[in-house]
Amino acid sequence: MSSSVLKSFVIDIHRLKFEKNQFEFNLNNEIFQSIEDSMVEKGNIKSVLVLDKSDSMIKATFSNVGTVELICDRTLKPFDFQINTKNTIFYKFSDHYEEVSDEITLIDSHESMLDFLNPIYEFVVLAIPIKKIHPDFRRPEDDDLDDNMLIYSSVSNVEEATDANIDILDPRWEALKKLKDSL
Repeated sequence: MSSSVLKSFVIDIHRLKFEKNQFEFNLNNEIFQSIEDSMVEKGNIKSVLVLDKSDSMIKATFSNVGTVELICDRTLKPFDFQINTKNTIFYKFSDHYEEVSDEITLIDSHESMLDFLNPIYEFVVLAIPIKKIHPDFRRPEDDDLDDNMLIYSSVSNVEEATDANIDILDPRWEALKKLKDSL
């Protein structure tokens, strides 16, 4: 991959105006494949980055729209998945570099260049569901499940999963229940 393409994601933050500065990037197959251990190999994402610079920080707003190719977990059939995200990171000027949280990063006030490829890529990857099901094979119950919910039981209705039937479903919980009762 051309280093000039990757360098286009690096922005000289000292030359930014003290107002909103807008940049547009396109993530394509070549860029996704150039990222080491990438979860996405094919896709086409248009990313709009708005940098709002002040004396003490830069507010970076990332808007990503497009599609990535995913592989269905059930059928291994590829399909296009729509991405539409909007995220914000605050880069605060400091005397050192530190990621304070997902939304706040301290950067050295003498730092002149910031590479925005990694945060753009991370926001795209975070939009991908844990359970990747091809639209042709989705069942109505797939839509009812929260992608972040972990399922440890075969009970379809969460309200049915009372302490009584958890014991029936999985006898391994009996030892933990005995330990809990002894306390």
